[in-house]
Amino acid sequence: MSEVESLTALLKKFPVNMIQTRNMNIDPDYFLEKINFTDRDAIGVSPLIKMLRDNYPAMRLGYYNPPLK
Repeated sequence: MSEVESLTALLKKFPVNMIQTRNMNIDPDYFLEKINFTDRDAIGVSPLIKMLRDNYPAMRLGYYNPPLK
C-alpha cells in the first residue's frame, strides 16, 4: 500500500478536521529505514495537497495550531 493509500484509509477510518503540514526535522535515510519504506513513484506535494482538498473539503491544512476562537 502506498503512503497516499495509507493516508486515505486512515482518514476514512478516523476523520480529522486538520492536518498539520510541516517538515520532519529528521535524517531522511534514518526515517525511511525505520518505517520500512518501499521505493515507489512519488506524486509530489502539490498533487497530494490537491487530492486532500478535493476529497476532504472540510479538513484544514496548515502549519500551526489554530486558535479556538
